[in-house]
Amino acid sequence: MAISEFFGEGLLFTLGGLKTLYIIVSLFAWIISLLFAPRYLSHDKHKGRFYVFSLITLAATVGVFAAGDLFTLFTFFEVMSLASYVWVAQEEKNKALKAADTYMAVAVIGGLVLLMGILLLYTNVGTLKLSELKEACETGGRFGRGRIYAAAFCMFFGFAAKAGAFPIHIWLPKAHPVAPAPASALLSGVLTKAGIFGILIVCYTVLPEDALWGSFVMGIGIITMVLGAMLALFSTDIKRTLACSSVSQIGFIIVGCACGTLLGAEAALVRYGIVLHMVNHTVVKLCVFLVAGVVYQNLHSLDLNVIRGFGKKKPFLGLSFALGGMSLAGIPGFLGYLSKTALHEGLLEAGEVLGNEVIVKGVEAMFLFSGGCTLAYMLKLFTCVFVEKNVDAGKQEKYDGITDYMGIVQKAAVAIPALLVLGLGITIAIRDEYSFFNLEIMSGSFISIAIGLFMYFVFVRKFLMSKSAYLNLWPKWLDVEEKVYKPLLVTLLPTAFGFLMRFLDELADRIVLLLRKTVYRDSNWAPERIEGTWYTHLIGHAADLAKSVKTGEVSYDIEHKLALKHMENQENKSLAQRSLSYGLILACGGMFLMLGFILYLVFAR
Repeated sequence: MAISEFFGEGLLFTLGGLKTLYIIVSLFAWIISLLFAPRYLSHDKHKGRFYVFSLITLAATVGVFAAGDLFTLFTFFEVMSLASYVWVAQEEKNKALKAADTYMAVAVIGGLVLLMGILLLYTNVGTLKLSELKEACETGGRFGRGRIYAAAFCMFFGFAAKAGAFPIHIWLPKAHPVAPAPASALLSGVLTKAGIFGILIVCYTVLPEDALWGSFVMGIGIITMVLGAMLALFSTDIKRTLACSSVSQIGFIIVGCACGTLLGAEAALVRYGIVLHMVNHTVVKLCVFLVAGVVYQNLHSLDLNVIRGFGKKKPFLGLSFALGGMSLAGIPGFLGYLSKTALHEGLLEAGEVLGNEVIVKGVEAMFLFSGGCTLAYMLKLFTCVFVEKNVDAGKQEKYDGITDYMGIVQKAAVAIPALLVLGLGITIAIRDEYSFFNLEIMSGSFISIAIGLFMYFVFVRKFLMSKSAYLNLWPKWLDVEEKVYKPLLVTLLPTAFGFLMRFLDELADRIVLLLRKTVYRDSNWAPERIEGTWYTHLIGHAADLAKSVKTGEVSYDIEHKLALKHMENQENKSLAQRSLSYGLILACGGMFLMLGFILYLVFAR
C-alpha cells in the first residue's frame, strides 16, 4: 500500500515474514501492558496522557515494522521515539526528567545520524525501497563501496541507539527505573526490536555477506552482550537490573545478526535463532517488568534491600517471575533455550567463515559467559524478592500480610506471557525438525548454567553482598554518560566551538572594518545621525530657526523633542506589531480581502 505525495516522497507499506510477525507481537504486548496499567496508574494524575501517547507510539511502531522503504521507516521511527519520550517523563520528578533528557538526546542524535545514512545511501544507489535495495547495493552505486559503508555505519548507529547497543546504551538503565512498569515492558520488549529491525535491514539488505561488516557488527554485539550482563549483575535496583539485562540480550541478537552476515545464504539457523530470541525477549520482559511493577505499586521502591522478602508468601508472583527468568537464562524446555541454542550453533558455523580458531573460541566463551551471567542476575532477583527474608523483621511481617497486592486483570497480564514462553518452548521443540535436545547440542546450555551457578553462589553471594545488604560495587569511573558523553557534549564541544565562533566573529568584524576603510569607504555626505531622522531634523531645525528669529535667542529644543517623539512612535509601533492583537487584525483584514475577492468573482460572472 502506498500513500503518495507525503512530504514529496510518499509512504510505502508492505507486509510479510518478520514484519507481520512483529506487528502481531507488538499488538499482543500493548494489549498485555494496557491490561496491567489501570490499577498501576490509578493514583497517577496524568494517566490520560499515558494512554494517548501509548496509542500514538503503538501506531508509529506498527508503521516502522510495516514500512516498505527507508523513508517511511525513518518517519515512523522518529514519531515512535518522540511519542515514547512521554513515558520516561511520566512521573515529572527530577530523576524522571533527567532520564527523559538522556532518552531524548540519544533519540535525536541517533535520528539525525540515521537520516544522514539514509541520504548517503539514496544519493549513491538511487532507491530506498527495501525490495530493491539489496540488488542496488550489490553494484556499489554511483560512488562506490566506500559510500555504502559510510551509509551503513550511520544507519547502524541510528538503529543501535534505539536498540540499546554499546556505546549508546546509556538510556536504558536510566529510563526503565523511572518509567511506569507498563511502559518499561514496552520500551524493553518492543521498541528495542524496532532498532533491531533496522539493524537487520543494514546487515541483510545493504551489506549482505560482507565479512568486514560482519566482523564490525560482531565486535559491537560482543561488547554489548558482556557489558549489559555485568551491569545487571552489579545492579541493586530491580528495574535497572532488568534494563541492563535488555542491553545484554540485545547483544545476543546483534551477535546473531553478525553471524547471519558472515554466513550469507547458509544463515537459516541463526536467522531462526534471531527471530526466536526477539520474540522470547519481548514476552519475557513483559512478564518480569510487570512483576517488578507489582512490587513497586505496593512498596513504591525498587531497591533490592527495601523490597527484599516482599514475595516470600506470594507463590503466584514468584512462579510467574521464575518462568520468565528461566526462559531468559536459556533453561531447557523454555523458548529462550531454543533461541540461544540456535544462536550458539549459528555462532559456531560463522566461526568457520572467520577461520581463526582462537577468535572463535574467545567469542564462544564470551557468549556462554554472558548466558551464565543472565542466570546469575535473574537468580539474584528471584532469591532476593521471593526466597530471602527482609533484614527488618517488622517489614517482613508487613510484607507477608499484604494479600491484595494485585488485581485479577493484572494477574492475567502477568500469567499470560509467563505461560507463553513455556508453552512456545515445548511446542516449537516438539514440532521443529531441528534436534534441540541431543547431548552435544545441549552441552553449551549446560556450560552456561554451570557458569551462572558459580557466578551467583561465589561472586554474588561472596562479593556483592554483606551480611545485611546487597552492594553495588560497579566503579563510578566506568559510567560512560557521566565520564565521557556529558563532558564531551556539555563542556568540551561547547567551549571549543564557542572559542571558534568568537574568533571567527572577531575576524569577520576586522575584515568588514578593513573593507569599509578601503574598497567600500563610507560616503562623507551621509553620516549617521545621533538622534531622530532627516525629516525630524529639517522640520525641527526650521521650527527652531523661526523661534530663534522670533525670540532673539538660539533654540534647539524643538528638534530634540521631535526626535524623542519619533523614537517613542517607533517603539510603540514595534510593540504593536509584536502583539497578538495586531496579528489578529491582520488576519481579519486578510480574511475580509479574501471574502471581498470571492464575492467579486461570484458577482462578476
